[in-house]
Amino acid sequence: MKDNIIIGTWPLSGDFGAVGRDQVSETLERSVSSGLTSFDTAPNYGSGSMEAKLGEMLPRNPAITIHTKIGNRPSGGKSFAIKDMEDSINQSIERLGTTRLGYVFLHNPRSEIEDYSIVHEMFDRMEEEEIIFGRGLSCARNIAYEDLTDLSEFDVVQDDHNLLRSSPYAGDYRYRFLARSPLASGLLGGHITPKTKFETIDHRSGWLTGERLSALCAQVEAIRHVNPDIPLPSLARRAVIDDPGVSAIITGVRRPEHIDQLIADEQFSLSLSDIERLRSSAQEALTGMENMSY
Repeated sequence: MKDNIIIGTWPLSGDFGAVGRDQVSETLERSVSSGLTSFDTAPNYGSGSMEAKLGEMLPRNPAITIHTKIGNRPSGGKSFAIKDMEDSINQSIERLGTTRLGYVFLHNPRSEIEDYSIVHEMFDRMEEEEIIFGRGLSCARNIAYEDLTDLSEFDVVQDDHNLLRSSPYAGDYRYRFLARSPLASGLLGGHITPKTKFETIDHRSGWLTGERLSALCAQVEAIRHVNPDIPLPSLARRAVIDDPGVSAIITGVRRPEHIDQLIADEQFSLSLSDIERLRSSAQEALTGMENMSY
């Protein structure tokens, strides 16, 4: 199962709230020592500090693979201009202290890219020069990418895909599909309630509130009751890992014990009928409140 898990580093970056340097180091070290050596990051995670931290680990852990993104600047703002994306790749290489990146993803483009063929020409050059291993697309919400570009030109596509939301890009075997946010922004972590208040710095403070938060928590409880003997986060992760339309998951971690939980998930698996029952229970709980969906 370890080959199917990519560690997401956004929660460690401090962008959800402060995380101590020792905690970041201990969590990353626990991941590597547990055999989880593939990481997903971006230049804007912690304003570049997350890439730098991963770079500190590379010299003594050569088996690590780091996938990053282009389009979001460390200091804020977005740009998908070719020169800016090339500069971003070179800056990531410098922060990571490496000569070659794993997959490089376009970071949630919306209407910024008018001609994807030019972007693929850039990727072609980067691959030929062995600067990157492959090209990817990180999907933004509610964008019909199939109307904008040929998705088969990407090696890998990542999108939110979990028990509260099914990605339209899962199960398309023209590319590898990576399921991002298997715990649905923490909702399936089991600790968020209708009374939860998020820090202002936390992106969830802008949309996970009020009636929507209550509706989503009702869905979470419906899922929990289907298999009450299995910890909710483990249930949610296995439902994505065992989904035949998923190549691998990108799951964020914040503490060393989160790595231990991922390893413990290997002790069981879910059938397709199990997954369908969980999804069905979640949808039934949202009946009449579909506009509040994740």
